[in-house]
Amino acid sequence: MRALSAVLLSLPALAGDLVTLKDGKRVEGRVVRDTSRELVVRVGTNERRIDVNDVASVSSAARKLAEALTVWERLSPADTRAVRELAAQCKTAGLEREARVFALYGLTLAPLDEALHALAGHEKRGEAWYVRDGAKREAFAKRFERNLDWGAAWELDTTHFALRCNLPLRDAVACAIELELCYRAFFGWFAEELPLYEPSQAMKANVYARSAEYPELTGRKAYFEPQANVLHVSAQDGLDLGALVHEATHQLLFNTSANTKASLGAVPAWLDEGLAEYMAACREGICSRAAYSKGKPNREHFARHRTADKSFDLSRVLAFDHGDFAASSNAALKYAQSYTLVHFCLHGGGDEQRVRFFDFFRRAYAGKSSMTAFKDAMVVKEKELESAWREYVANEG
Repeated sequence: MRALSAVLLSLPALAGDLVTLKDGKRVEGRVVRDTSRELVVRVGTNERRIDVNDVASVSSAARKLAEALTVWERLSPADTRAVRELAAQCKTAGLEREARVFALYGLTLAPLDEALHALAGHEKRGEAWYVRDGAKREAFAKRFERNLDWGAAWELDTTHFALRCNLPLRDAVACAIELELCYRAFFGWFAEELPLYEPSQAMKANVYARSAEYPELTGRKAYFEPQANVLHVSAQDGLDLGALVHEATHQLLFNTSANTKASLGAVPAWLDEGLAEYMAACREGICSRAAYSKGKPNREHFARHRTADKSFDLSRVLAFDHGDFAASSNAALKYAQSYTLVHFCLHGGGDEQRVRFFDFFRRAYAGKSSMTAFKDAMVVKEKELESAWREYVANEG
């Protein structure tokens, strides 16, 4: 942890990100894309692409956040001192939002810790620390102990998310960290192959402690509302982490494809739902301590597809729209087959098939997501592809 902490502390706090080139020139702005091949820095309304071979050093919020999450994963969540140090290091590195989030977590371990209160931005009056809630102030001790209604929910901002949650504070903070871990896994796995750029604004997520507060529209425990760009999660009966990750993946796909400057992306329904199920299946561990194992199978989905009396053929799956998944008829099988198709494309045919699949995925980000575009990208004939998919399902999971 000390070595990682030293790295985090060595990164300067800046108003924006800084890329220093080997010729000594400096590019200041926001690093919106960071891969093994290139950096893209947004400077005002313009974007500058930089070959990594020309880069001497990078100081960006995204890299500093990655370091902070690594430190978090390696410390004991019961170690108040380590959590306090991490919050302080985040503040020094310019990660003000994460500094507050980690400080609040520390306060669930040590509610009287003055350094943590200061890092969380609380104000001291007499012997008590106060939390600002708009124009109002409330004693932290009182707020920490009481059950919060939705109007008084915790507001927890991170680099990529704006979370409202009225669960107990430790659970609320865990949700905020969990969302960033999902973001990191998504970008870590797909940014090299897809044109993923940092969202232009924080993505909203609402986690409700009680079903009466949850704006239920679908009959599900969680859903993503693209029109408002908000993730809604009900935690009435406990937080379903699979549902959280599934819907957060929808939000990430939307904000990196359709909701961009070009607004071209059109991820087809089977891929949208199949990849959301893929990410949820790959996740394991308690909330805020997520581990993602690439390709970890959802055996229930494989079994449902394999044993279905009448499964959907490939052309029908490729033609699914989002309304098909909301319908009551065979919805579970539709999710299962969309998932197994994504799993097959990623893991069922070696490197060549994976390359072809990402060729189609990039086409979808460019607005070309039709059945024909998929078949053209995958090259092989439809019957051969379908046969290989079904053989994969028969032997996998």
